[in-house]
Formats: sequence, C-alpha cells, structure tokens
Amino acid sequence: MKREASMDLLKSLAAQADAVEQSWSLSAGEVERRVLLFFNASDEAALHLAKAAHALGVPETLLVDWTRALPGCDAVGLAVRDDLKSVRLYTQYWNAVVQKVRGGADGPMLLYAGFKALPDSTIRLDRYIVLPGAARSEFMPQITDAMMDMGIDATLVEQAFTPLTPEACIFTRTEDVPGERRSWLATVRRAELKRDDVAAMLEPLARDSARSEIAAAAARRDLLHVAGGEDRTKGRFTSLYFDAGGVIPREFFKE
Repeated sequence: MKREASMDLLKSLAAQADAVEQSWSLSAGEVERRVLLFFNASDEAALHLAKAAHALGVPETLLVDWTRALPGCDAVGLAVRDDLKSVRLYTQYWNAVVQKVRGGADGPMLLYAGFKALPDSTIRLDRYIVLPGAARSEFMPQITDAMMDMGIDATLVEQAFTPLTPEACIFTRTEDVPGERRSWLATVRRAELKRDDVAAMLEPLARDSARSEIAAAAARRDLLHVAGGEDRTKGRFTSLYFDAGGVIPREFFKE
C-alpha cells in the first residue's frame, strides 16, 4: 500500500477513534515515532481495524491471533510506525481486571495483549501483566532509570512524578521473552501530572534535534504512559506516550 493511501487510511481511522496517542521510543540507535489509535470494543471497530491492518501489510497469522483474543476485551487498538514498517494490534481487558479485583483477586492479571509486526518482518506477541496496587517502590525506580537513560536529572523526574501514587498508576510488566526482551509500562494519565513539571523534566531533549519534538509535545500535551526495558535488537529503550487530542499530528506525516 502506497504511503499516501496509508496516511489517508490512518486519518480516516483517527476521525472515528475514541483516543489518539503519539509516542516516541528512544534507544541508543534511533528515535522511533508511532501513532496509536484506540476504540471501545465493538464488532464494527474490530472490523475496521482488521481491514486497516490487512491493508497495511499485517501477516494473516497475526490477524488471526488478534481476532482470537477479542472475546472479553473492552478496547482495541492499532499502532503504526511513521515509516509504516511496523504495525501493531492491541486488545485491552480493563473491565475484566476490575471485576476480578473487586472480587478479591490481587495477583498479576492480563491487562493488554499486543500483536506486533516488527520492522525486521518478524512478529511478536506481548502479554502485559498488570500488578494491581503496585507500590511506588515497584514502579518509580523503573521510571527514574528510564528517564536518566535519556540524560534527565533524577530530581526533575521526582518532581514531575510526585503525584503518581499507587492508586493513580497502572503498572504492567510484559511477560519475558528469554534472551529477547524485558519491558514494563506505567500508565500515568490518572495522576494528572502537571504539564509544566513534565515539560521542565523533558526540556533537555530540546537540545538534540532528533529528540526535540518530544520536548515540544510535552509543552502542549499530556503525558499518558512511560515504558522501558531492554530489547535484543535495540538494547535499552524508553518510550513516552502523549495525548494527541483526537487527531494524528500533522508532523507525523512528514517524510
């Protein structure tokens, strides 16, 4: 599928999406830019995403796996890298987790599943396991180390994430793929972090032309998630996700 047609498809999907996010994943070798579209689960939304993923070149086997994971989910998603070389499908099981916690369960549970067609033409299935009520000592060292990997001062990290209590943080660890990948994801949107503090924390990235758009995003959008870990291919990485205001940012479409 040609780039122009792919971008038209993504714009059309974004107009129907319940949420649009833009993310950057930073490692020693690159800055990876993605856009993520999320929909409340429905047969119609699943059909739209399946058709879009097929048009974007997702392998049929991955689509089949994603379709099998749809029962019981309450949200579905599609993520695309800006060069269109990586496409990812997601399912979310938040309502099921809430029901289990209210029933007294407190152990690790599946919250998200990711079905990923990667730039090297391989596929990967990721299971994000939530740790309900994870203590701050569980997630803050991970966040601090990830930020420091980008050259951010730990004092600025602590200031920006002061509101991130165990009640406000949704913390998941991805099931390990031995020798391949270890990762975690912290959803911070419920903490309502102060945008000025997040912008001040990420301002040093403005000095690097490859990362400056992250600092610009932090000044005008809310930070939603932070992720990090280590990957066999790209080494240690940190990913930052921002609210895109319901549309795919214009700069995403630049060659």
